[in-house]
Amino acid sequence: MKELLSIIIPVYNLEKYIGRCLDSLLDQTYENIEIIAVDDGSTDNTSNIIDEYIKKDNRIIAVHKKNAGVSLARLTGMKIAKGEYIGFVDGDDVVENDMFEILMSNAKKYGADISHCGYVMDFPDGHSDYYYNTGKIIMQDNEMGLKDLLSGQFVEPSLVNKIYKKQIIDKFIENKNMNYSIKNMEDLLVNFYLFKESEKSIYEDLCKYHYTLRKSSAATKLSKNKFEDPIKVLEILLSETKDCYEIYQIIYKRYIAVLISNASLSSFKDIKKNAKIALKKEFKNFKKNNIGRKLEYMSIGVIYLYPLYYLVRTIYNYITGINKKYKVW
Repeated sequence: MKELLSIIIPVYNLEKYIGRCLDSLLDQTYENIEIIAVDDGSTDNTSNIIDEYIKKDNRIIAVHKKNAGVSLARLTGMKIAKGEYIGFVDGDDVVENDMFEILMSNAKKYGADISHCGYVMDFPDGHSDYYYNTGKIIMQDNEMGLKDLLSGQFVEPSLVNKIYKKQIIDKFIENKNMNYSIKNMEDLLVNFYLFKESEKSIYEDLCKYHYTLRKSSAATKLSKNKFEDPIKVLEILLSETKDCYEIYQIIYKRYIAVLISNASLSSFKDIKKNAKIALKKEFKNFKKNNIGRKLEYMSIGVIYLYPLYYLVRTIYNYITGINKKYKVW
């Protein structure tokens, strides 16, 4: 018999979306699954919809709890999951019907602790962006897996396009260093701890997970957490990897890039100010951490030549359209 796969869905006020999410999971060609829907204190009709689905298929398990955030909702699911492998899906997204078949097949074929794939971002106007759909299969040992994850060049830092062997999930549950108050970029932090425990991971670049970009989704919301939490995450990662020079350098470059972004793009004055102060303090560390001339010049520009930097950045954003990429009308 095929191994059991647990799929955890944290859900909060998703009455318009949770039905199609559950339908996509019940339609999986890999049928030996348990679906753990963790209702994180929803105040709309989400809870009732989940309970109705339980009547249709006994593979669905519902947990109704007080609202405490997505990270703790996932943790609740992890603690009761019975599967040999565990995956995650967000309640407003869908997966193609063969995604978990492919991930489980690769995990067993290559003896991997983590099996992951690409994803699709679906926009409200009907167009989709693929990341990246090359069809490549890449084996990653512990070091390579961490480097690929932290560099963000082709491995999506999210939890939702991956499955994990239960043994490394259990080690994560015991991890006392995880900061569950972080609301943005928490996936990267969780994945860091999981990839750190993984001896081998397998990545197949097929886009099987569909992320739904909507007006109230995390990618479109503007809040202080969106600027402050990535700094917290990267500072934790820098602390965790201070004895691993190559990995530390990868994180450090991301840290400087986020500081530059906060110092120039944040609409919160205190965040801008704090980012500029932090950047100035880091000037002395640029050379030893080999950040490259681009980031160095951008740092100098945002601190000392801001009008010119702002003009160049505005022109760049206009030409590339990057500033409107996640804008939902």
